[in-house]
Amino acid sequence: MESRVARFRKPNCIFINEVAMKLQTLLGVAQALSVLNTSKIPVKAGFRIAKAINLVNAEIKTYDEQRLKLAQELGTLTEDGRNYQFLGDNGVIFTTQLNELLDEEVDLSLPSITIDELGENFSIEPQHLAALMDINLITQPAPPSP
Repeated sequence: MESRVARFRKPNCIFINEVAMKLQTLLGVAQALSVLNTSKIPVKAGFRIAKAINLVNAEIKTYDEQRLKLAQELGTLTEDGRNYQFLGDNGVIFTTQLNELLDEEVDLSLPSITIDELGENFSIEPQHLAALMDINLITQPAPPSP
């Protein structure tokens, strides 16, 4: 995962962080965003989180479509209609191709939020905070100017 460019669109507007990450990482980010989305945070930060969720969900939808297509191609739907069963080498082939898919890199332009913008009562589990800080979605506040 790599942060490529950080830019401002307009003064006093949303800070945008262009980031490249593997789909595997994106799935963890989506989980952390889901947790963050249920937190009570100020409206401005909530708006930025909602934008990030929409962007991430679009990529995950494409991933899910491809994963399902692969499962349909290599597997057989079980009687309950909820899972796929893979016969012979198809299980290994499915796992190999799914891992290749998860290794694909996606580029996203995500908003950035400082921890201070999330409010005084904000709380999140460390692993979710780490996932969001790794892609610079949540950042430390800038040090005060001298």
